Amino acid sequence: MTVAEAKKPKKGKKEAEAEHPEQATPEVDLEAAAQFLKEECYSVTLEVSWFGVNRKATSAEKASMLKEDDDEADLDQLSVDLRLFAKDDPYIKAMNAAKTALTSYRDSVSMPSAKLPMTQVQEADEGEAEIGGKKRLLRKKPGERIIMAGDVDKFDEYVTDVLVPNLLEAVQDANANIEKIKDNSKKKLKKRFSEDAFPDKFIVGVSGPDYGQVGVSLDFEEACPSAAARMRESAEQRLVDTVELGVADFANTLMTIFETASEQMSHKTKLNPRPKHPLRKLKDGVVRGMKFHKDDHDIPEGSLVVEVEYKDGQKKVTEWFTMTEDEYAELNPYESQQAGKVYESTFERLLGELTRFEKLRDMLGDMGKPLDDIVQKARDLLMSAGSNAKQITNEVRQSKFFRTQGAASLAKWADEVENLVEDMPITKKARRRGIGKLKTKA
Repeated sequence: MTVAEAKKPKKGKKEAEAEHPEQATPEVDLEAAAQFLKEECYSVTLEVSWFGVNRKATSAEKASMLKEDDDEADLDQLSVDLRLFAKDDPYIKAMNAAKTALTSYRDSVSMPSAKLPMTQVQEADEGEAEIGGKKRLLRKKPGERIIMAGDVDKFDEYVTDVLVPNLLEAVQDANANIEKIKDNSKKKLKKRFSEDAFPDKFIVGVSGPDYGQVGVSLDFEEACPSAAARMRESAEQRLVDTVELGVADFANTLMTIFETASEQMSHKTKLNPRPKHPLRKLKDGVVRGMKFHKDDHDIPEGSLVVEVEYKDGQKKVTEWFTMTEDEYAELNPYESQQAGKVYESTFERLLGELTRFEKLRDMLGDMGKPLDDIVQKARDLLMSAGSNAKQITNEVRQSKFFRTQGAASLAKWADEVENLVEDMPITKKARRRGIGKLKTKA
């Protein structure tokens, strides 16, 4: 994409559908999907409370991390988080793995429940003015998920007999070796290690699993008919919102993992500023990410913030630069022959998301239809390379053709999902890194 192309205003959904009616989003029956949840599902609450893993840097620490040519920065405007533990500590990794196994399994067989009040209204920004000035937003109810009735027994047994005990065992093991963790953290974090902030013990809480009805109970309906009628109306609206939230939550995650996989498979974007350019030091620097005005309104329109990894002597440095689109073009970004590093875990996660969609498909009803084709194409792509993450990763590493075609396809599908997400009433949309969104010819 050239700078000129990047400046073109993005077409709205209605304009795009008018030009390509075959791509129009089909009408969906939210009420039917909501009724299915009411008749076939239960709510399950399962939350994990975690200990702090970071601390805020002091003003002295922030000052020591700034370079001399950055001394005009106001320290009060900088927020810096420092680790409390060495990230590769085996006991910390074991606890994190056990927590991830628990929450990942929970999320793989359930979808988020919408939080009351169901309809949240906020003042729209400039880009939303054409849709009436206000926008409805959906929020998740913390810890609560919606699960199929037929999955409850297996879920309850696996969580209570396997996953929770594994987590508690990992925590107990870490507490028994907390001095080793402290010594390892001192060694790795050096002067950034904080004795005062280091915990005396690790405390992890697990709440649930607790189950409940999705609708209103008959006992309450008989005792308080008028109140039950109001609650029933609210519960029905909440189920409609839950269906929308479930699709938005899945689409948000799918968009992010598509982009991550595409980045790893793509050739890296590098910079080649002219010899006398003020930022000549960025020659052969790798573009790691971009942010635009739509991502952060503190960034002026027509400008961007670009993250670049470059060599400073023998060291690799990662730095953010704010510039106009024309100034970025003067850095001569180009697609290099250097490919990204591919991780098996990325494809494990992608396969897991596609499997999750199969489990949630009945709960999503018609609302899930816009994602059907994208999910199927992604599954076909991966299955053409192998039946598991290891085989797919090997194919990516060995086949330049599959790597190139796969990267292009995943990036395209990420764009398609992003277009869907933009129309969804979800409070926390994933922010794409924007790599390759603004390229010019070298």
